[in-house]
Amino acid sequence: MKQTKNQKKKCRPFKKDGGKDDAVAAVVALMLVLAVVVTCLAVYTTSYIPSLKQQAEISHADEVLYTFKGFSAEMDSIYATGELREYSNPIVLGAGDILLSPSKSSGTIEITGNPIGSLKVGTGSGYTINSIDVSYTPSFTVWEPQGIHYENGVLWITKEDKKTPASLTDYTIESGLNQEEKIVKNRLGKIEKTMPETMDENMVLTIITAENKMNQSEITGSGIADLHVETKMENTDILLNNGDKLILTSWDGKTLKETTVSTESVNPLTLTLHRIIIEVSVQ
Repeated sequence: MKQTKNQKKKCRPFKKDGGKDDAVAAVVALMLVLAVVVTCLAVYTTSYIPSLKQQAEISHADEVLYTFKGFSAEMDSIYATGELREYSNPIVLGAGDILLSPSKSSGTIEITGNPIGSLKVGTGSGYTINSIDVSYTPSFTVWEPQGIHYENGVLWITKEDKKTPASLTDYTIESGLNQEEKIVKNRLGKIEKTMPETMDENMVLTIITAENKMNQSEITGSGIADLHVETKMENTDILLNNGDKLILTSWDGKTLKETTVSTESVNPLTLTLHRIIIEVSVQ
C-alpha cells in the first residue's frame, strides 16, 4: 500500500530547551531594568535630594523672614497709633520634605520680655515698660542654621552666636544696634512728651508696654505655629497729693522726665493711667 504525499512528510523535531531560553531572557531583561531604576534612584538620592532639601530650606527661611517683617510692621503700627488690634501670623517651623525624603527640619520660637524703662508714680512701686523679643531658631537642618530675631523693633538674621541686620538700610551690626537705641528712645519719648513739668490738675497718661503671654511663650516642632498679637487696655485711677512725683526712667536708670504734683487743694489730684498692653504669644 502506497503512502500519500502528506504521510511521507516528516515532523519537525521539538526543541526541548527553547522555553528555558525565553524565560532566562525575560529575567535578564527585568534585572537590567531594575539595575537602571536602582542606579537612577542612587543618583537622585546622593546628588539631587541634598540640593533639593537645601533649596526647600532656603525658601522656608525666606518665608519666615517675610512673616517676621509683617510682625515687625504690626508692632510699629501699634506703637505709632496705640490702637487695640489682634493679629495672627502663621509660621511653618520646619521644611525640607521632598519626594522620597519626607524628613524635615524643625524650629523653635521663643518670646521673652525686654525691660526698656519704668514709670514711678507717687509712693507706689511703679510700672515696668517692656519691649518684646521674638526669635526663630532652626534645628536638624541640612542647610545653614539661619534664624530670625526681633529685638527692640529691629530684625536680625542669626546664625548660632552671630547676627546681622535683616534691613537693607542697616549694613553693619553697629548700625543695627544704633537703630534699636533710636527706636527705644522714640517709644519712651512719646511718654516723656505727654508729661508736664508740673501737675496742677487731673491728668491722663498713656504708656505702651509689651508682654509675653504666660505658658504660650515657646514652641518647638516642624508643623505650623501661630505668632499671635493682641492688644488690650488697663485703666487705673491713682490719687496723688501735693509734692508727689511721676518719674520716667530708662532701663539704665537715667531719669528722662519728672513731673511734680502741685495743688493748693486739700483734695488729691487724679492721674488716670492708660496702659496699652501688647500681648504676644505663640501656639
